Amino acid sequence: MKSPKLVALAALAIFAVAACGASSSSPTGAGATTGAGTTTGAGTTTGAGTTTAPAGGGTTTTLAPADAAAKLCTLLSPADLKTTTGSDYGAGVADSYGLCTWRVGASSVNNGDGQVIASFVAQQLSDVKSGMPGGVDVTVSGHAGYWQPESGAQTIWVDLGGRLFALSLDPVGPDTQAVAQKLAEIAIGKI
Repeated sequence: MKSPKLVALAALAIFAVAACGASSSSPTGAGATTGAGTTTGAGTTTGAGTTTAPAGGGTTTTLAPADAAAKLCTLLSPADLKTTTGSDYGAGVADSYGLCTWRVGASSVNNGDGQVIASFVAQQLSDVKSGMPGGVDVTVSGHAGYWQPESGAQTIWVDLGGRLFALSLDPVGPDTQAVAQKLAEIAIGKI
């Protein structure tokens, strides 16, 4: 039986690839939290839009999902995407769920020509691997990662210590793993 966190994580991956971010309702599911998790002061970051009290008082803040998505959109430029994929992508579009989406031709919907979706996920890489077996262990800019092209995920997950950087590509072709790794390296280099 899969844990609620794992089910939510899988739902996030499918959600990201399906580009349902344009929906007016928020996604449901326990455990998977998107957001940049920016921390100020000493303390623990727990995910998007949350605040915790650090040792010694004060507050630790994180970015709301929409703010986190806006920051994600700065990690890849249309030029980065063109150089890596050969396709002309528009600028990244942030949504209120913490996702940034780039689409070929700057389309406002997934038209099948190509899209890339990035997010931060408060989850452990081991949970992703156990919930979505059959992927490949990878290393991205010195960080442990996992490429999973099946199960509707089509995602590279990179462990940034306390959160995962997830990058989903659609459609998936024979060279998509190499493209995903290169894009993840570019994005992580800007974090």
